[in-house]
Amino acid sequence: MDSTDNQLFFAIALYQHRELGLTAGAYLLEPINEDSYKIERNLIVDSAILHSDRTTTEETEILKNINEITEKALLKLFGRDTKTFTELISKIHTDDNLKSYIRNYIDRRIFKILEKASEIGTPIFFRDRNANNLYDERRVSYHKEPAKPVFRFELDENGIKYSLKIKHGNQVLIAKPGDFEVLTMEPCLLKFSNNIFYIDGIDGKKFTPYLNKDFITIPLQSVQRYMESFVLNAVRNNIVEAIGFEIDEKNSRPTPVLTLEERLAGGACLTLNFKYGNKIIAANTPPTTEVKLSHRAGKYKFTKLIRNTPKETKLRGKVEKDLHLKKVGENEYFPGKPENDGLDDFRLIEWLNRNQQKLSELGFEIQQKYKQANYHINGFNLSIRVNEGIDWFDLYGMVEIGSFKVPFIHFRKHIIKNIREYTLPNGQIFILPDEWFAKYRTIFMFGKEEGEKLLISKANVALLSDNNIETQSMSDFAERIKNITAKSVELPKSLDARLRKYQTIGYVWLKTLSENGLNGCLADDMGLGKTLQTITFILSELENGDYKKGEHKTTLIVAPTSIIFNWFNEFEKFAPTIRVGIYHGTNREKSLKLFKTNHVVITSYGTIRNDINLLKDFPFRLVVLDESQTIKNPASKIYRSVLLLKSDKKLCLSGTPIENNLFDLWSQMNFLNRGMLGGIKVFSDEFATPIEKRNDSEKQKLLKKLIEPLILRRTKEQVAKELPPLTEQIVYCEMSDEQSRIYEEEKSKTRRMIIDAFENSQTDSISVNILSALTRLRQLANHPAMLDEYSEIPSGKFEEITQMIESVISENHKILIFSSFVKHLNQVESYLQESNIGYEMLTGSTTNRENVVENFQNDPDKKIFLISLKAGGVGLNLTAADYIFILDPWWNPAAEMQAASRAHRIGQTKKVFVYRFISRNTVEEKIIRLQSHKENLAHEFVNSNNPMVILNKEQIMSLVE
Repeated sequence: MDSTDNQLFFAIALYQHRELGLTAGAYLLEPINEDSYKIERNLIVDSAILHSDRTTTEETEILKNINEITEKALLKLFGRDTKTFTELISKIHTDDNLKSYIRNYIDRRIFKILEKASEIGTPIFFRDRNANNLYDERRVSYHKEPAKPVFRFELDENGIKYSLKIKHGNQVLIAKPGDFEVLTMEPCLLKFSNNIFYIDGIDGKKFTPYLNKDFITIPLQSVQRYMESFVLNAVRNNIVEAIGFEIDEKNSRPTPVLTLEERLAGGACLTLNFKYGNKIIAANTPPTTEVKLSHRAGKYKFTKLIRNTPKETKLRGKVEKDLHLKKVGENEYFPGKPENDGLDDFRLIEWLNRNQQKLSELGFEIQQKYKQANYHINGFNLSIRVNEGIDWFDLYGMVEIGSFKVPFIHFRKHIIKNIREYTLPNGQIFILPDEWFAKYRTIFMFGKEEGEKLLISKANVALLSDNNIETQSMSDFAERIKNITAKSVELPKSLDARLRKYQTIGYVWLKTLSENGLNGCLADDMGLGKTLQTITFILSELENGDYKKGEHKTTLIVAPTSIIFNWFNEFEKFAPTIRVGIYHGTNREKSLKLFKTNHVVITSYGTIRNDINLLKDFPFRLVVLDESQTIKNPASKIYRSVLLLKSDKKLCLSGTPIENNLFDLWSQMNFLNRGMLGGIKVFSDEFATPIEKRNDSEKQKLLKKLIEPLILRRTKEQVAKELPPLTEQIVYCEMSDEQSRIYEEEKSKTRRMIIDAFENSQTDSISVNILSALTRLRQLANHPAMLDEYSEIPSGKFEEITQMIESVISENHKILIFSSFVKHLNQVESYLQESNIGYEMLTGSTTNRENVVENFQNDPDKKIFLISLKAGGVGLNLTAADYIFILDPWWNPAAEMQAASRAHRIGQTKKVFVYRFISRNTVEEKIIRLQSHKENLAHEFVNSNNPMVILNKEQIMSLVE
């Protein structure tokens, strides 16, 4: 308050309203002398707005509360059916509820006025109604710190005498007639002399009897009922002086209790409780004092339990900070986000077991009230040891669960079948940790049970090392595989070749696997010299074995027919000391003589299939499958035949070990290391379906971990820095008008057929028809003339192809032209003949492959090489070409990359350009988009000819949208 005007100052005064009782006013006072003051202005009557420049923000707040209890304000608020304050008063006289409500309304504001006045130091007076002056003798002090009521009960043979006191700090004041006034009921404000006290936890009505008497008397016959009600509540909530009976106050430290019980929302949770003696109190119960009354032989005793609120608060903090439990709802705790999926109890019980020691150290007790079940929650310990054999690791584990010791192998079926509950001999239920299923399920699935131990194939070394279960030899092997280098490597003495650095590393990798009794797949990109690395390895083995041959010494190489002689020539070129025989052809001698007299025998997959009964009993030292993706179909006779071959060691070579799906990988891995990926159903359930259908990243990581030590793949970009760049481009072509029309007609027919097939669940039975229809669409998109009924209709793509051929050869370049359809190549061949352009052609029916390749490579007039995608995918070195035309996309992008590798390989000195021709608005565009899925799949693991296998319903339908 600005007091520069004649020393005026702001003050409030309490006075009695003629009808309503105690009320308040606000004034500007002017000192008269040392102990009296003149009321210069009534700020409410004169309107506080006129004095707003004289009042502070806090004083304005006081004025606001005083203004709310003026007659005018009360009439406005409560006088709905009255016009004057006099009418409101008349109504109050006949309506006790209204009178009580208005009184409470005024009392609450008086309390606010006094609180704020005390806070900012505003003087407080009592004023006689209509007095013009205020005096220091009636000035009062308001004490903001609440006072506590003290109940005094004296029990004797006559009954109970009950009186009240108040305690404020160290001051005790007795409520006796003439010594105090009750100013307000609720909140309770009492005036003792010139001091006003706020009494916490009680209303003013309790003090009104003592305005006229020193104490209240309770007759003897009413004592018991009075003790059980009024006195009990007083003991619970207030300070009590007891004479003639006993109050036993217990101030104990609470013990924290975590209880496993059922949630209201379903599932399990942990609740936090506090244990005081034998009494357990939920942590979310308000911190009220617990009181128990006992009455025996006329003696009354109150036992009072005072909650240790600070200690309880500290324990709540431990639950969240030290135990990392998250509170959800009023009193539910979880070790993470709760899920109503039926597994909450498992996760919580597992958490209790894992944290049993920590809970004990922190002083927590654990109780369970869940589903009337008895779970084991006192911890466990798993110990595992591994012994190494010749071909296997013996894994033995023991689980200590309380007083029980259970061999780990006893949990195998539970872990494989995803069963969490295991019943102990004492009837308790042990919940298998979720971690066991993630870490050991694959080990149990791929291991072989023998007594109380599990046999793990050495091929599955990654399964053990990934779970920190290692022997010294496993660690040594992992270290050697990880740190293979080309330094200080001793190559075979009779090798007539210089190996590049990565080829030397490949050779050392093959030797490392061999020395550790493991078989692997060399999966380098086409053109990086897998043949040379293999020959180097074979030569090393022969030199160390003094070039012995015959049983257990001879190496068998199985390759596609088209590259048998390529292998033979590579041996002559790089390892002339090796004696090599070819077991192939209709005139071959069907005997084992050739296998006993040569170091290496080369044969074809077809020959193996036909002569397996002869060959299956001959023990080879090494069997090499070149282009091993040939055995990708586990139902094929070729696959079953190579599995019958006996060999100490095995090796697969493939630039594309995955062509269609993960079963391609399984077939080759199962040949190399029988059973390492489980049976085909196990592999399907564990890996193929989760990865290919659900994109399960964890399964994908696990499979990569399993096969990683046994597959070595390097791309041209990684290792062959001297290779020229490869440029790829898609050429989009517009169909001719007539071509577009018939394409749309055929597409409509195909779409209708596919829809009917899915609606009738006949996709399996008519998949051949669907594939045939899709193939017709592809042919129409390429060149309608590929179908007899449309032989006269022109192709927009064909016009684009021929224009680019003319442009490229005019600059003296050579072109490889690939197509999935021989009929398409025939169309291009006709054009080349008419245009007198020199060319060569290679399809499945070509018999003189070597001559055809040599002519194209060496004859400058042979500008074009027409190749069917399947026939030219392997075994060709066509570095004379620097342009590659892929006329139509195929389901498998790996096949196209193999085609590009015919020219983009070691020995190429020019930049290589790859053009893919795609007809717009056709199934070809859709195939390009779908290829990415297969490309990613191959890339993830090392790097289909039937889309009905690799595509789902939505993808198949998208092809004909």
